Amino acid sequence: MGASALELLVFDLAGRTYGLPSNDVLELVRAVAIAPLPNGPRIVAGVINLRGRILPVFDLRARFGMPSQPLEPSEHFIVARARRRVVAIRADRAIKLVTLAPEDVVKAERIVNGTRYIAGIAKVGGGIVLIHDLDAFLSEAEDATLDQAILAEAT
Repeated sequence: MGASALELLVFDLAGRTYGLPSNDVLELVRAVAIAPLPNGPRIVAGVINLRGRILPVFDLRARFGMPSQPLEPSEHFIVARARRRVVAIRADRAIKLVTLAPEDVVKAERIVNGTRYIAGIAKVGGGIVLIHDLDAFLSEAEDATLDQAILAEAT
């Protein structure tokens, strides 16, 4: 990570704690019904309409091999920037914003291999937070599949 402080939005998903750099986060909204997106990548749960803007919903459970769960009204969607698009990310609940010192963040590859979707691991309180890299969340093939699925639904 960088040499300056990092602000994270910390959230809970399936009893695990994750984080997103706050500069990627646009807003936090209550969960709403997700419309299916036929032919979308399996890690995209579908789409939502947020004030007239259609956003794909990333399903972190699918990305990390966790069992699928029905959408609960208490869930949050974290609206964030991922590469060239704005997306919604399912979270059981947003917990807080934290500011971390550089020494509290370790690059993920220094701890474990195969962490393409994780930018770093941070010490927060008595636990750890996995920091997502949204730019790496979709592979190029998944990104192209998502574009095609959204285009097909729009026509």
